[in-house]
Amino acid sequence: ESLVRWRHQGIAIEHENFYPLINKNEHCLAIGKLMIKESISTLHYWSRIETLNKIRISIKIFPIQLTSQYFLNYLQNLLHEKQIDTQKLQLELVENKRCISSENIDNAIRKIEAFGITVKKGTLG
Repeated sequence: ESLVRWRHQGIAIEHENFYPLINKNEHCLAIGKLMIKESISTLHYWSRIETLNKIRISIKIFPIQLTSQYFLNYLQNLLHEKQIDTQKLQLELVENKRCISSENIDNAIRKIEAFGITVKKGTLG
């Protein structure tokens, strides 16, 4: 599972506090883009190593990422560039109290699943 951790003045900020904080603004888009790029790059690297090539990666994403104009194109371009076996990639949609049109989310999920990627709904925990 690919997660981000934040340290402030040497103290680790727990993900229960960190994720809601970044989800309140556009930071989750930039952080999400970085996490996707790093995770897919790591998966690409591992795929070339016999002892690691069967590992799957799960990346937490926020609903706002799915409604972003860049997200689907960015994801598809990375998958193509790195030649990723999409069965080794899972996206975990972090549910939160912020309401975004469920129709938009459902449409984005269907498009992602058409790439061959599993999308699961999860929580911050």
